[in-house]
Amino acid sequence: MLSLDLTGKTALIGGSTQGIGLASAQALASLGAHCILISRNEDKLKEAVKTLDTNAGQQHGYLVADYTQPESNETIILCV
Repeated sequence: MLSLDLTGKTALIGGSTQGIGLASAQALASLGAHCILISRNEDKLKEAVKTLDTNAGQQHGYLVADYTQPESNETIILCV
């Protein structure tokens, strides 16, 4: 595992309900980052957020976004 301290930093992770996206979110959270997971399936996002480390006091969140509609996603990301 990396020895970085990401406490106080925020990471946006796309495609984060499975595979490499979820693994990336879990690794970033274990380093102290506050993670915002992005995917189109809200139920899977809710479950994925539960798997993230919160030992540094992080409050992780998620955004529901569909990459096939980029114009609506720009609005979502700008609001973060």
